[in-house]
Amino acid sequence: MTKNWFFIILYIIFIGMSTFMVSLYTEAQKRVEFLQSLQSEVEDNNVKLLAATLVANRGDGTNAIIFKEPLYEQHFIDGEDEVGLYIYKVAENLRSYEHSLAILIRDLNITDTSLLKDEDDYSTIRATIKFNQEITIGQTNKQTFEETFITLYDDTSKLLLINFDRLKAESTISFESIHIAYDDINYFSRELVTLYNSDLVNQIPDKFSNTYQRDIKFITSDEIKFLSDESLSDIKNNINLYYDATLISKLNKLNSLYLINISLLLLVVIPLTYFIFFHKEVYTRYKLKRSAKKELQRQEIEAIKHNKEM
Repeated sequence: MTKNWFFIILYIIFIGMSTFMVSLYTEAQKRVEFLQSLQSEVEDNNVKLLAATLVANRGDGTNAIIFKEPLYEQHFIDGEDEVGLYIYKVAENLRSYEHSLAILIRDLNITDTSLLKDEDDYSTIRATIKFNQEITIGQTNKQTFEETFITLYDDTSKLLLINFDRLKAESTISFESIHIAYDDINYFSRELVTLYNSDLVNQIPDKFSNTYQRDIKFITSDEIKFLSDESLSDIKNNINLYYDATLISKLNKLNSLYLINISLLLLVVIPLTYFIFFHKEVYTRYKLKRSAKKELQRQEIEAIKHNKEM
């Protein structure tokens, strides 16, 4: 009896874990299908691309508001090597506004034959971010952070978000430098582009010509926080801001995937549960009823024979 209960508990845990995994898969599937459905509309428009990506990444009804004019933009070219670099200030709203800095890479092309790519043919692009002072985020307190860009529709587009409302410091936060680099096949970091604060450091050499503008001294926490108590109606009427209220409803329409995937899970779980827990008992009862029926038929036949002999 104890063994049966132990097995039942394990089976319930298995069902719970299966449901959890299906839910995780469905959430990922929903976001992928959402972004795929918008690809032709957003992939050539930076602000639309950012808004769609933020809504998909959050997936919890959070609105995305993008300040249309980038804080920084530069297109670096050296032979066939190329990278478009854009920095936008963005805000996300669920219950209150949270301000972030979006570092967007477009038209990325690295000709280095030692460039490391994964099984999806994606390169790994990292940013080493040094602030003007020590920053506190959660329990961490330091001045330099290393972050990895996420790949968007293909390897030519990458994105990194820095939530400035979660950064704490003694004074206004700015950058000392942002080193953007790629990994080679030996997992060494190779310099791609470096942005710097001319008030704090001199220009830092990278892969491209020194003639390109790299100064980011004007990007500060005060500049990034551009919303406070504005309503969504105010935001819609602000020509400097991009906001698409339909993105969340488009994402939510894909909630039907939960019904489909859970139904598929039930198609497996219900028969499995039957055969594990009920089939033996049902089959035993069926055999007993069948045996009883045969016995009754035998007795009737015997009775008929007996009557004929009389």
